[in-house]
Formats: sequence, C-alpha cells, structure tokens
Amino acid sequence: MMDARLVQLSATEKRVEELSQQLEAKYSAFVGKLESTNMDQLYKYCQDMNKSINTKLGIALGGVAIAVKANCLEKASLEEARNVVNEKLGKCDILINGAGGNNPRGTTTKEYYEKGDENLEGITSFFNLDPKGVEFVFNLNFIGTLLPTQVFAQDMVGREGCNILNIKKLLH
Repeated sequence: MMDARLVQLSATEKRVEELSQQLEAKYSAFVGKLESTNMDQLYKYCQDMNKSINTKLGIALGGVAIAVKANCLEKASLEEARNVVNEKLGKCDILINGAGGNNPRGTTTKEYYEKGDENLEGITSFFNLDPKGVEFVFNLNFIGTLLPTQVFAQDMVGREGCNILNIKKLLH
C-alpha cells in the first residue's frame, strides 16, 4: 500500500506540472511579443501575473508566489533576489531552476550536415558555429543553473525538506 504522503506528493507534482505548463505558455507568449530582452518589462509582467499565480497556487497547493527580478548569470543579482525572498517569505525551501534556451548564433541552420555547408552563404554548420554564440547558450543553460543553485542552496543546507528542481527545455 502506498504511503499517503507519496500519493499526495504525486498529486501535487501533477498539479505543479499543469501550472508550469500554463505559466510556460503565458511566458512564451509574452517573450514572443518582446522585441528584445527587457528585464523591466518582464518583471512588470510577472508582477501583474502574481495575483493569478497566488490564487492558483493557493487553491492547488496552499502556497504563495512572489515575482522577484534577477539575472541568472549575475551572482550579485541573484543574491539581491535571495534577500527579497528571505525578507518576504523566509528561507527558500524549494528552488526551481528554469533558466535556459537557445540562440540562433549557437545553433546550426540545418538539422543535418551536408558536405560543403560550411562554405555556403547564409548556412551555419557545426564547422562554422560562432564560439561566442555557443558560449552564450552554454552559459545560459549551465551557468544559469549553477549560480542560482549556489546562491539559494546556502539557505537549504542542513534543513529538512528542501529540494532543487532543474527544468530544461531548449527552444529552437
């Protein structure tokens, strides 16, 4: 017989996944409207969504959410965010790392390489990828998880029930 806590955890995980998919759709729609990355616009959008998120989380999980502006590639920005979280909610129990993505400069034009692609104008193959573009994608996906974990996990060490969840999805 399954422990009641496991059943509750499984139901909670399913609901978090549903909410995550809804938020991802809203986020993708918003980002699609941005002409360039604008943290202030994104932060305002997150604040505007806050009431809806809190209502849904409160009903589904009995939780609370806040919008906190941070750059996952800047440790000082993350430390400021942690201070806000600690001040408003207390120490972090759960960290969900969702930063990631892709960049046209870090990907090939075609899915499969054909001999000579690297010599064709307008075609980016494995052999002529821009190292700076690949570095940006790497940093966003790896460093963008490493730094938030380093910053927020400091408050988790030695405490029961703390978890870190890494969600990655490369978008083309």
